[in-house]
Amino acid sequence: MTAIRPEISSWIEESVLPRYDAFDKGHRRDHAQYVIGTALELSGHYDVDKEMIAVAAACHDLGLSVCRETHHLESGRIIRELTELRKWFSHGQIEIIAQAAEDHRASSQSEPRTIYGKIIAEADRQIIPDVVIRRTIQYGLKNYPEMDKEGHWQRTVEHLEQKYADGGYLRLWIPESSNAARLEELRRTIRDKAALRAVFEAVYKAEIYKDLLPKAKAILEGEDDMIAGMANLSALLHQAFHFWWTGFYRVSGKQLILGPFQGPLACTRIPYGRGVCGTAWARKEAIVVPDVEQFPGHIACSSESRSEIVVPVWKDEEIIAVLDIDSEKLGTFDETDREFLEETVTYL
Repeated sequence: MTAIRPEISSWIEESVLPRYDAFDKGHRRDHAQYVIGTALELSGHYDVDKEMIAVAAACHDLGLSVCRETHHLESGRIIRELTELRKWFSHGQIEIIAQAAEDHRASSQSEPRTIYGKIIAEADRQIIPDVVIRRTIQYGLKNYPEMDKEGHWQRTVEHLEQKYADGGYLRLWIPESSNAARLEELRRTIRDKAALRAVFEAVYKAEIYKDLLPKAKAILEGEDDMIAGMANLSALLHQAFHFWWTGFYRVSGKQLILGPFQGPLACTRIPYGRGVCGTAWARKEAIVVPDVEQFPGHIACSSESRSEIVVPVWKDEEIIAVLDIDSEKLGTFDETDREFLEETVTYL
């Protein structure tokens, strides 16, 4: 940290930032580091104490350890109680730092009391469109686990419109910031619901997979019965995404035989090289099919299936099974599914 005494920098790195590791995904250490860096950059336009800026930015969200709704006020209280600060700052300076943390919250109806508060508030905005949307979805998944996908979509739209859209409550305070241009970029996405839905779909899917991977590893670790593992993994995937059909086909000679699955009745046997499953086995690679009607030789176990992904399961350099997932919607699967599912089946 330029122009910051080493002892203050060390204190922030060793005593303050680690506290963020326990917060939600949108307020982890990387967020605090972003606010510190941005605040110090903005402070170059004003006659302010950079060390006070660094400390205020570092501590601005510490109140999340107490209560999210009043975290800005709790952050101010925590700052006033930090005895370390008394070695470096006067009582008046500590009060300004505390007020800056209290005034940073975007939903506040009042203008920050000092330029320090305005700088911290502006730095905290972190208006990077993809980041804003991802943090909104992450917060919803953590705090409203009972919601289904459409519920999370509606909540995402409502939050973005209330906070960031034209007429939203978000306010910008520093004209030298790049936030204004990025806010307009975000607003264009919010206005275009098709574009916003596309971003939502991609982020939501990735977040579900990220949450699912450690669960899959935990339930499969130490399980040496392949059938039991396939049964639990197909159930885990099916419940997480509500796919139309999720299951496994096991290699037996020159054919695939139906294994554990979730969903309606399925084809019992599939020859080597036939259909999507047999082709994935023959090619020794995962296959993503946006429209099964366009796949040569597709085996129609049901007319309800519209898109499909098949991922080989390897053991001792041989394919022993394939994971087959079908959707009743076109274009459900993409490279995100391929990447995460290829990792998931390695836990079997």
